[in-house]
Amino acid sequence: MAELNTSNKSGTSAQSTVSDSKSLNIDEKLKYESAKLLAEQGRASFLVSIVNAVIVYLVFRSLEAELLMVTWLSAIVLVSLLRAIMVSRFLQMEENDPRHGRWLLIYLVAVYFTGACWGALPLLPLFNSTSWSQAFIIFTVSGMSAGALVSLYPMRRAAIPYFILVVGPLIFVLAQSPQAETLAMALLASIYLLLLVRSAYILNSAANKTMRLELQNEELFEFLVGTKVQDGDAMTHSSQQVSR
Repeated sequence: MAELNTSNKSGTSAQSTVSDSKSLNIDEKLKYESAKLLAEQGRASFLVSIVNAVIVYLVFRSLEAELLMVTWLSAIVLVSLLRAIMVSRFLQMEENDPRHGRWLLIYLVAVYFTGACWGALPLLPLFNSTSWSQAFIIFTVSGMSAGALVSLYPMRRAAIPYFILVVGPLIFVLAQSPQAETLAMALLASIYLLLLVRSAYILNSAANKTMRLELQNEELFEFLVGTKVQDGDAMTHSSQQVSR
């Protein structure tokens, strides 16, 4: 009886250890799947970012700001190409590759830099040069932040800082104006930023729940298959013992 109790305790301990390791494996897989989804969703955004940056450059190069706009355009294009190369390399890595953490850090820095470039447009002198240039930049900033929601929602620490970097400077510039109409625009931009952040939270939470449920179902299926195989081996071993 003592041996039986000892074996039961050891079995229970082993099961809890296996359960803990499985839980840890699920968390690690969830991080990998989030990074993978971030990479996959980002592929379509690189071309869009470059095309929009070229359009902005063509619109504003005639306003005696060609050198400034060439520098800005070059930064957008180079970082977008860097992100495209990084995504291609990530999709070639194995699931348990130890370089995932470093890749994610560099990729997030590239995302933040892209957001800072788009957010810098309202800070440039050409923003207040004409009324149409101001409206065009507001429209561009709003569009780039809304489009990024689709590509960055898989990871909150990618989406939310990006939104702040893109829309935050616009709110700051509009809030400096003494005109009531411009202050109202700043208030609307602030509400828009809050809606973007909330939407990122909702989409990210839904995606994480779905991925976690899929991973748990996969582990449950593997456990059931393994248990069935073990039972089959035990029955085969017992029948062999009886025949002997």
